[in-house]
Amino acid sequence: MNIQVFVSEEYTNMGAAIRDLDAKGVIKSNFVLLNGDCIGNLQLNELIDIHKRNVKNDPGCIMTTVFRKASPNHRIRSADNEIALLLDFKQKIVFLENNHKNKQAEIPLKLLNETDVSVHFDLIDTHISICSDKVPPDFSDNFDFENRDDFINGLLADDELLQHYIYAHILDDGYATCVSDVTSYDSISRDIIQRFSFPIVPDQESDCSYRRFNVYLNDDVKILNKTEITQNVTIGRNTSIGSSSSIGDSVIGKNCTIGSNVNIKNSYIWDNVTVEDNCSIEKSIIASKVVIGKGTCIAQGCIIANDVVIDENMRIKEFTCLVNDDDSAHNKEAVGEHGKGFFFEQQYDSDNESDEIDIWCTEAKEEDDASSVSTSFSDSSDDESCDSPAFDEFNSFFNEVYDSLQRGIEEKLIAENLILEINSSKHAYNVPMNEVNSLVLKAILKLTHQAGGDFLVTLKEHMKYMLPVIQNYIRSDESQKDCIYSLEEFYLSNDDTIKPVVFVKILQYLYDKNVLSEETILPWFNEPDYLPEHEVKDQKRLRGQKELILFTKWLSEAEEESDSDSD
Repeated sequence: MNIQVFVSEEYTNMGAAIRDLDAKGVIKSNFVLLNGDCIGNLQLNELIDIHKRNVKNDPGCIMTTVFRKASPNHRIRSADNEIALLLDFKQKIVFLENNHKNKQAEIPLKLLNETDVSVHFDLIDTHISICSDKVPPDFSDNFDFENRDDFINGLLADDELLQHYIYAHILDDGYATCVSDVTSYDSISRDIIQRFSFPIVPDQESDCSYRRFNVYLNDDVKILNKTEITQNVTIGRNTSIGSSSSIGDSVIGKNCTIGSNVNIKNSYIWDNVTVEDNCSIEKSIIASKVVIGKGTCIAQGCIIANDVVIDENMRIKEFTCLVNDDDSAHNKEAVGEHGKGFFFEQQYDSDNESDEIDIWCTEAKEEDDASSVSTSFSDSSDDESCDSPAFDEFNSFFNEVYDSLQRGIEEKLIAENLILEINSSKHAYNVPMNEVNSLVLKAILKLTHQAGGDFLVTLKEHMKYMLPVIQNYIRSDESQKDCIYSLEEFYLSNDDTIKPVVFVKILQYLYDKNVLSEETILPWFNEPDYLPEHEVKDQKRLRGQKELILFTKWLSEAEEESDSDSD
C-alpha cells in the first residue's frame, strides 16, 4: 500500500485540506472520507461497491454516507450524535439535522407532503463516507464548507440547483462509530474490550493475552496476592499492582504502579501513572504521568490531565477536571499542599451555565420505546444501564450448554446433535471460541459434580460419552491451553470436595485420548499464567501436590525419550 501524507499549516479544518488536494489534482476517482477518530471493522471495498451502484442508478449521487442502527437508549449514542434523518424510497438523504441541543428536529412540511420518506431517529452517524471525484470541486466552490456536515447541509439546501445528491447506507452488520466526546470514548472502549469490534480487540492489537471475562494482561504484569481482577479489564505491559486491590471494568496503561488496597472501577488509567496505597478511583480518566497520593479518593466523572500530582488523603469531588501547567500557580485547594495542578473551568453555553455535565451516564436515561429497532448488531451492545455485567451473556450461554449436555446424557443423544446445539448457542450469544472451549468443559465437570455419588466414577462415564464433544472443540494448541486452565479453575473452586489425585486422573485421561499434549501440560505446570479469580498461592499449592509432580515428571521423561529416539 502506497501512503502519501499531506501536511500544511493551512489545514485548519477538513474543508481546507480537501480544497488544497483538489487544487493539486490529487483526487481523481472515488475515495473514502473519514475522521481520524473512527473505529470500525468494515470491508471498505463493499462500501465502495455500494456507492458505485448508487452512482449507476443515479448519476447525481456524489456521496454515500454510512449510518448504523442504535436505539435512543443505546450506550454508544452521545450528545454529538443525536440525528434526525429523512430518506426517500431510494435511500437518498432529503433531510439531516443534528439535534443534540434541543432534542427536537424542525422538518419542513413539504418534505412530508411531497415525498415518500422514512423518518429515522434510530441511527448514528459513523462519519464514514464514500465520495466521488466531484466532491473536492464542490468544496473548492464553497469556502464556507469547513467539514463534512457543512458540505452535506449545503448540498441539501441547493440540491435542485446543483443536481448533486447524497445517499445513505445503513449497516446490517459490522462495527463502525467514532469518538466524539468522553461518553463515546467510554462506550467504544467497552465495546472493544467486550469484543463487539472484533478483530479490533486488545489481544489482536498488542501482545497481551486474552482471559476469561474479558481480562487482558501482558506477560510482564505483576499482580500481588489477594488482588481481584474482575471483568472487562486491560492492563498494559510493565505495570505492577499491589496486594488486596480490586480492578474492574477499567483500562490500565503501560508502566503504571498501582499500590495496595486500591479500588479502581470503570476508569481509564493511561501510561506511567502512579496510584499509591489505599486510593479509590471511580468512573474517571487519569491521563499520563499523573501521581495520586496515598489515601486519595477520586469521585465519578473526573478527568485528571497529564502531569498532575495529587497530595495524600485528598477528596476530589465528582465531575472535577484538574490540569497542570508549569507557567501557572498550583491550587492547594485542588491538589493539596504538595500537589501540582489547578481546576480547569469548563466553558458552558450561556443557556446551560448551571448545568453539570454527566459524562459517564451515571443518571438513568429516560425510558424510550425502541421496540421497532431490531438488528443483530445494534442489540448486541445495547445497554440500558452503564454497568450491565459483561458476563451475563456467557452465563446464559453456559446455562444453555449445561441444559443441552444434561439432556444429552439423559436421552443418550448423539454427539453431532449436541455440537449443533452448542454452536447454535455460541452464535446466539456471540461467545468467543476460547470461552466456548472453557465453558463446555466446565459444564461437563459441573454436571458430574452435581450428580452426587462417586465423582471419579461418574466423571469417567461422562467423559467417555462426551469425548467426541470435547475433541470437537479442543483441537488447537490455544484450545488445549483453554482446556487445562479451565480444569485448574474448576479444581481450585472445588478443592474442598475434589482431591488432587482426581485432578491428575482427569489430566491423564485427556492426555491418553490425545486431547491434551505434553507440549501444553508441561508449560502450564512450569510457567503458569495468573488466574484473576484465584490467588497465586493456591496455584502454587496445586503444583506442589505429589501426584501432579509425579505425573509431570513422567511426562517430561517421556518427552525426553521421544526426542532422543527421533535423534
